Amino acid sequence: MTRSDKNSLGRYKPWAEFFGRDVSTGRNEGRLVDVTIAKDVESASVSCAEVVRQVISDNSKARVSFASGTTHVSLYHCLVSMAREGEVDFGGIEAFGQNEFVGLPASHSASCRHFLDTHLFRPLALKDSQIHHFNGTGDAFEQCFEMDCQVDSHGIDLMILGLGMNGHVAMCEPDIPLDGRCAVVDLHAMTLAGLSARIPGVKKPSQAMTIGLRTIQDSRQCVILVSGKEKAQVLAQALYGPVTSKVPASSLRLHKNARVICDRAAASETIERRGHS
Repeated sequence: MTRSDKNSLGRYKPWAEFFGRDVSTGRNEGRLVDVTIAKDVESASVSCAEVVRQVISDNSKARVSFASGTTHVSLYHCLVSMAREGEVDFGGIEAFGQNEFVGLPASHSASCRHFLDTHLFRPLALKDSQIHHFNGTGDAFEQCFEMDCQVDSHGIDLMILGLGMNGHVAMCEPDIPLDGRCAVVDLHAMTLAGLSARIPGVKKPSQAMTIGLRTIQDSRQCVILVSGKEKAQVLAQALYGPVTSKVPASSLRLHKNARVICDRAAASETIERRGHS
């Protein structure tokens, strides 16, 4: 992608027009995703942390993309503890954020960067040179272009995702193209409702910058960490319904090396559909 491509296509045209194709396959297709079910979110986080440890042990300069959802707090505490115990060395990795609210500075308590700084980047003592993240107060389209360039330079070795109540991963909201890359998106009503609880009494962001579903599919390995009974239905839809942009997480079934790690509450409908135990 060149800067002129971004300016002529990405800045002015909606994604569906940009790619010129239907944003949903509407078919039950793709691979079966491996599902690991733990008894609770803490146990699921330990399993996910082990995946991270193995990736970094195999490649000390691994490029890892981290989600900024509350489900991941327990995971990040595990990783920080492992680092302090000398079980894994984060000193050589490159860390990537996945999304940011347009207009929120990194210092804002509701920003994605603040979340990662608080729970992961600062506790791990990562250097600024190791961190790649959207700047919420910068030119949003320029930020997306720059993130695409940073990701494309050497790819992502491990993508750690969460799952939104509306099926989003990163901030890839429903009806986003399955083959999209970094872009500015309008926030879904369900996402806005959750944001209202985090930012009371002030003007809320209505857009976010996010990596795209194609960015996720191009990663070498992908793990989605899910917890809570409230996520059970959307997780089952993602794993066993149609591969569709209406449930962006369903695109994980197009990934060559994706897995789900979840607790029993989140897996309740998955167990019923496929007999996992």
